[in-house]
Amino acid sequence: MRFLFVLLLIAGAAIGIFYPWAMSNFSGHAIGTYRVYEGGRFRPVTVQLAASDAPVRVLVDLT
Repeated sequence: MRFLFVLLLIAGAAIGIFYPWAMSNFSGHAIGTYRVYEGGRFRPVTVQLAASDAPVRVLVDLT
């Protein structure tokens, strides 16, 4: 049982270190920030992307 606990602890630490590094190095780059909620209403946003923009990561902030 101790072996399983140590194995899970090591795996969790490895994921905690590797995942942020992988997301910052392999997931693309920022191409812009767009406000879609102003004045109490949502407005549609259309963004033209080129093939060179791939991969695209979309971050949605709902605050």
